[in-house]
Formats: sequence, C-alpha cells, structure tokens
Amino acid sequence: MQNFINNFFVKLFVVIAALALPWVLLSVEGPLPSISTYWMSKMQPAFIFVNAAISYHLFNTRRWEIPSLFLLILTAFSIEMYPVIHNVSSVAFFATSAIPFFYAKRLQFYLKLYACSILFLFHSILAAEIIGISILCLYHAHVLIVYNCIKKKREKQNQNNL
Repeated sequence: MQNFINNFFVKLFVVIAALALPWVLLSVEGPLPSISTYWMSKMQPAFIFVNAAISYHLFNTRRWEIPSLFLLILTAFSIEMYPVIHNVSSVAFFATSAIPFFYAKRLQFYLKLYACSILFLFHSILAAEIIGISILCLYHAHVLIVYNCIKKKREKQNQNNL
C-alpha cells in the first residue's frame, strides 16, 4: 500500500510538472516558435528534466510505451543540432499519443479535445503544443486519481472483510 501511495504522488507530481512546464517556459523566456526551441534557452535543464521524467512515467504506463520513446528521442536530439530527428520524433510523439485514447472507453472526450488541438496549428505551433500537452496531462492526472480512488476503495473493502 505504502509503495502505491508513494508511486501515485510521484507520478502525479511528474504530470503536474509537465502541465506547468510550458507556462513556466513562457513566463521565464516569453513566447518562442515551439516548445522545442526552449532547448536553446536558459530553461534547457527544466525542459530536459521534465521530459525525461514524463517519458519514464509514460514508459511504465500501459499503451504509452511508444509515445514515451518518441518523447525521449525528441528530448535527446535537440532541434538545433538534429532538426530532422527531433521534428520527426516530435510529430510521432503527438501522433502516437492519440492511439491510447482509443482504448480509454470512458474517457473518449479527451481524444476529441486532443484532436481539436490540431486546429491551433493554424495559429501557432506553440499554442497547439501547449494545448495538446495540457490535454495529455489532464488525462493522465484523471486516470491516476481514478485509479487511486479505486485502489483505496478496494483496500477499505478488504479491511472490512477481515
């Protein structure tokens, strides 16, 4: 039980950090063309750390292994030095992140919201990325909280049955 609680709070912290990162980047550096361009700013360590942490979390989440791999690749290969690898893995990350939504039967509205984030590409890549990332983070926070509630309820029932 204690391990699950610690794991829950660590994962939730990582999701919240990923949700906050674009807003922190914007407030510290101002708007840049895309989130990837913050790699070349003084916020590079935050960009790398949060992406690595969320990649680790996603890799340990069922059906999110492939998006996790693409996130790790786009983090490792900067847009400045490896633009083709970075851009391909970035597009692949956002595209493959839609796939697990198809399996989330009760949470299909997240897929619709996520698909709508594509429309913001006509405004700016940065806006589309921030909206897409925000939806991904809200989905993962939602799933974590629901699973935590279910786990607590089952443990309480098991204690009552003893």
